[in-house]
Amino acid sequence: MADALASATGPVLAYCRSGTRSTLLWALARAAKGDHPAVLSEQATDAGYDLSPVAAMMDMLRGRAS
Repeated sequence: MADALASATGPVLAYCRSGTRSTLLWALARAAKGDHPAVLSEQATDAGYDLSPVAAMMDMLRGRAS
């Protein structure tokens, strides 16, 4: 997912039945690039998804990106 997002020149379509796995992977990839977990969580919530299952991992990945 991180490679697809990094190399994309436009929108990226990630498919799974409910969208949850795609959203979780998107959030982890963005956190690894340094995006703030609270901002990612707000964006996911606005789209109807919950990032709490990966909250600790987002914090860890963001810390490694700094």
